[in-house]
Amino acid sequence: MQPVLTLTLNPALDLSTRTAAVEPAHKLRCAPPRVDPGGGGINVARVIARFGAGVTALYPAGGATGERLRLLLDAEGVASACIPIAGETRESFSVVEEASGREYRFVLPGPTLSGAEWRACLDRVADAAAGCALVVASATRDRTRSGIITAHSSACMPPIDPPTTEPPTRTTVWGGENDTAFSMSSASRCMTSPTARPSREAEPTGRTVTRV
Repeated sequence: MQPVLTLTLNPALDLSTRTAAVEPAHKLRCAPPRVDPGGGGINVARVIARFGAGVTALYPAGGATGERLRLLLDAEGVASACIPIAGETRESFSVVEEASGREYRFVLPGPTLSGAEWRACLDRVADAAAGCALVVASATRDRTRSGIITAHSSACMPPIDPPTTEPPTRTTVWGGENDTAFSMSSASRCMTSPTARPSREAEPTGRTVTRV
C-alpha cells in the first residue's frame, strides 16, 4: 500500500492532567501531566503508524515546544517532515475534575506563519504528496484560506474551502481512484459505532464528498 501524508498547519503539544476540584482563586494541585504530540493531522498519523502502515506527518514547528513535539513523534515511530518556523509551537492543555468527571480543555493560539513559511508548507506538500495514496490535511478555521493547498499531484485535490457549518477544526482526506474527499470532523462516530455510516453527496464540481 502506498503511504499516507498528513498535514497539520497548527500542531500543538498537548498536556493533560487531573485535579480534585476546579475552584476559582485557588492553587489547584494536579497529577503528573501526560504530554502528547497533537493536532488533527498528527493524530491521524499516530493512529496509522500504530497499525503499521506507512505515514509521514508534515507540519510547521518552532521553538522548544516544536522540538519536543518532534521528539515525541520520533519516539512513537511516526516519520516527520518538520518545516522550521520562527514562532513557538503552541501548547494545549486539558484538566479532568475528579469530583465531577468533567473535562476542561484550554486551546492556545498558534504562531503566525510568514509568507515564506506558508510557501515552504505548500512546496513540501506538493513534493511529498506525489507518491502517497492519501493526503490528510487539518487546519483550524482562521488558518483555512483559499488556495492553501495547490494540486500538484494526482493524490491531491483542489484547496480546502472555508468551512460554513463545519466545526472550527476540519480534517479532509484527499485521494483515491474515484476522486473522493472525506470530511472527518466527526469521524470518531464511525470508529466507535458499528451502525454509523457516512453519507455521500455530490459537490457542484462533480466530486463526491463523504461526510461522516
